[in-house]
Amino acid sequence: ARLQAKCGGRFSFDFKSSSATLQNGVQVQHLLGNLPPDEFTCERLSISMEPPEETRAPSEADPHFDLRLGEVLVTRLEAVGTDPLKDFVAEKQVVLEAPAIGVNSQSKRLIVDLKKGEVGFYGHLDVPEAIHSTVILNYQGVRFLAPQISYRAAPREEGEGKHLGWLAAIGPGELTTSSSSPVVTEHSMGDTTVRWKESLRMSPSLDKYGSQLIVVKGQTLVDNADHGYLTSEHLEVWLEKADPQGVGKRTEDNSLA
Repeated sequence: ARLQAKCGGRFSFDFKSSSATLQNGVQVQHLLGNLPPDEFTCERLSISMEPPEETRAPSEADPHFDLRLGEVLVTRLEAVGTDPLKDFVAEKQVVLEAPAIGVNSQSKRLIVDLKKGEVGFYGHLDVPEAIHSTVILNYQGVRFLAPQISYRAAPREEGEGKHLGWLAAIGPGELTTSSSSPVVTEHSMGDTTVRWKESLRMSPSLDKYGSQLIVVKGQTLVDNADHGYLTSEHLEVWLEKADPQGVGKRTEDNSLA
């Protein structure tokens, strides 16, 4: 994978910290061979890097994701937009489009830690008196709205697909799924809305290996077009990977196998 970046303003490079900063109208492309490229735009982009493997110390850990700018290894990205200034500057968001994995988002700030496998979407700048807005994140037919959304992938040593990692949507938010989504399976929830006032968190379950626990807090509402609605102050949901041989499928008496 290769990264290409350009800007309409100043470019600076700090040799001591191996970091670059691009400003004003920043456009970034993540090239993935024959796949559609990932693209995002922002007003300022900071890129932290490391030298090629042959010049890195043997003790340094490999990154969670391998992303390069030329031959240099990219370890961290921070992209920010701008708050509006009346009659002077319009509000500008960090806009991400990643069609290869079915992701698009809008936020005021986006931080990607490639070494740790962490992504953070924030609806405000990291400055005093910043204007707070809502992060919009669409992932394979699931739409999240919240002031802050963060995700950490499962460690490499645990093996790909063993669990879904950790996700947190902090602050009042909403999750929606649709029966008209391009990603629909027999296990999809159909037209469903989940709302909360405090948080939604997902993590690997400690009780059963490979399953996920979702905890929703604060005036929770779950509304499904086919099955009605549920309200609760605290809601816990356990998820298990669907068995392609039939676990989770409907039986003749309409119960779940």
